[in-house]
Amino acid sequence: MLNAVGAQSLNALTGQIVPKDIQLATPPQVGAPATEYAALAELKAIASRNKRFTSYIGMGYTAVQLPPVILRNMLENPGWYTAYTPYQPEVSQGRLEALLNFQQVTLDLTGLGYGLCFSSGRGHRCRRSNGDGETRQQTEKCQPLLRGFRCASANAGCGPYSCRKPLVLK
Repeated sequence: MLNAVGAQSLNALTGQIVPKDIQLATPPQVGAPATEYAALAELKAIASRNKRFTSYIGMGYTAVQLPPVILRNMLENPGWYTAYTPYQPEVSQGRLEALLNFQQVTLDLTGLGYGLCFSSGRGHRCRRSNGDGETRQQTEKCQPLLRGFRCASANAGCGPYSCRKPLVLK
């Protein structure tokens, strides 16, 4: 292969291909080689310094019979619940399409005017719903729709329109 491209060695070939302004003058310092066991022990020591904070994943889920195909392809696929902006545009587009389809079915079944599936965060949806309700209460002088409710702990502290304060539409 080197003869076909006219290079004497792999380093010479790399020098011909990689632009000079991004080539390293000296090899990177990566440390001494380690066995798999030693590398895992070092990673475990580093990970043990992590602090545990409140997890917002899975708050408010209830026990349901879930089809295995959905369990396998959505809930067991971390791309659906860890990244708000997936790296692959196809995944992002598919997620948005699934949210839009779910929202449209919900609107068709309930007869509601609009849905909130566009929001990735549950707290944001709660905050937006309560904010929209208070705006409607002030502008349209609505009749009471809701006097109080209990909500999942993930929604309990969702800002100025907190679920702890019952929304009363007048």
